[in-house]
Amino acid sequence: MDNVITGTRRSGKTTNAILMSHNEGKRIITYNYPSVQSIMDKTKDMGLEIKEPVTIHEIEKDGIESLEEYIVDEAQLVLQNLLAKRNIEVTDMFVTKNIDLG
Repeated sequence: MDNVITGTRRSGKTTNAILMSHNEGKRIITYNYPSVQSIMDKTKDMGLEIKEPVTIHEIEKDGIESLEEYIVDEAQLVLQNLLAKRNIEVTDMFVTKNIDLG
């Protein structure tokens, strides 16, 4: 993983993912089909083109295409959906930079 983009709601994380997808040609993975539609609508509004995003359910069903790199949008929800089917609980997770360990 090269980058982790964090931020509050409506801070531009998905917009940034769309820009990365457009510029780098990477497909976006998200947690459900309404999220795919939202990403495609936002992409259209931005006047950009990207590969059709996929859901974690499609990845589980069809497998990840070999050697393709992905961008994960809403990583916590993707992980929760992936692990929920295996009866594994996920607590809130966060990424922080510049941790001072004393």
